[in-house]
Amino acid sequence: MAVDIINRWQLIREVILQQKTGAIVLQTGRNYIHWIVDRGRLICVSSTLPEASLTTTIQEQRLMDPGEFLKAQTMVDDSKPLGAILMQRKLVNEKMLQRILWQHWIACTDFLFEPSMHLFWSVSSNEIKPELIRFDRPLAEIILHVNRTAITIPTALRTVQNLKSPYKLAPRLPDLSAFSEEERRIWMHLQTGSGLKGILHDGDVTRMACYKTLFLLWVTGYLSDSAVRTVAKVKEATKTAVHRIPAEWIFPLCAGALIGVLLAPSDAPKHPPKPAPKTQRLHHSPAWSDPDQPSDPNLNPDENK
Repeated sequence: MAVDIINRWQLIREVILQQKTGAIVLQTGRNYIHWIVDRGRLICVSSTLPEASLTTTIQEQRLMDPGEFLKAQTMVDDSKPLGAILMQRKLVNEKMLQRILWQHWIACTDFLFEPSMHLFWSVSSNEIKPELIRFDRPLAEIILHVNRTAITIPTALRTVQNLKSPYKLAPRLPDLSAFSEEERRIWMHLQTGSGLKGILHDGDVTRMACYKTLFLLWVTGYLSDSAVRTVAKVKEATKTAVHRIPAEWIFPLCAGALIGVLLAPSDAPKHPPKPAPKTQRLHHSPAWSDPDQPSDPNLNPDENK
């Protein structure tokens, strides 16, 4: 799924918070970088971009004999990755390989923040080589080590402006080993419940560092605002209420309501009409009749004479 209509930072945040499994794919021209994750933990990074390859990382550090390293490269195939071959040939030990891989992942993370590159999400990650030696690490912790110069100021500023106070912190604590002293002060302010204005009142905190730190903590899921959960609850409650009505009833109910509105009188009387007074028919005997004899109401007075 290409991320053209979905904010790329929101996607990375969801991968971390929802502990997704798949691959974040970055494309630049004909080259690709794959971050393969398993339940939110980074397994490996594979790249066809020379600057983001594991080979470049090893060569830059000059950790082994160039000739031996070249032989190891020729042995890479569909089942054996470079790291496993280096260990088999005893060019590195497990601890050394772990450190090299993490440094490679951190170096590649800078490319995630390059807005000119296209970002994709794939639910079916690339097939992992059978002999891959895994040193899984949470993707959030790798991103926290990103070079701060890779974070563009407009991106950080726009994200922080959309966050509404009060801020909320995740129950888990981030790895602060890559944080500067200034960033640690910002984290301490957040722990005390300070908002953006409160943090900027600290004379030892600059605006750019504050924006980038808040942005980085938001992307990695350690920081959120208080508005998101309220909206989610309202939508969930509304959806539940609608689902209580059987589907086959919806159209008859709507049609009945519409007909009722159309046929309802426009000017209904405010007070109901008063009932007409009851009348009672009385039969009186003529004044000339004999009181001892019952009178017949059907007889004419002239006939009684």
